[in-house]
Amino acid sequence: MIELLAPGGNKVKMKTAFDYGADAVYIGGDVFGLRANADNFTLDEIAQSVDYANSINKKIYVTMNIIARSHDLPEMAKYAKELKKAGVHGVIISDPGAFLTVKEAEPDLPLLPAPTQSTIRAVLHQYRLYNGRVRLRTR
Repeated sequence: MIELLAPGGNKVKMKTAFDYGADAVYIGGDVFGLRANADNFTLDEIAQSVDYANSINKKIYVTMNIIARSHDLPEMAKYAKELKKAGVHGVIISDPGAFLTVKEAEPDLPLLPAPTQSTIRAVLHQYRLYNGRVRLRTR
């Protein structure tokens, strides 16, 4: 199934993406995203966004796309549990260590690869790691 995934940088952008046909949006939480200074979502706002998306049969994915350091991993596991409680439909992860940490903490939370700067070798690795799910990006 093809899914149109669009950025949802804040509540207005999220709703606009849905209004214009996005099946899902990705948003940044207030931790573990590369856009630290953006208008990111708190856990409460993430939960509210999930409720809204569910009400219109859409999905919310949260980015956890930092290059993780070892001291980040325990907090990433806790955050993944909070995201699962909030009902997110999945998380977008680029770091293999973060992937394994989140997968162990919340095995049923769907994980999507972050396509930015993917090489062919990385895409093949993602295909195996993410059970055949690969996101491609065009410029």
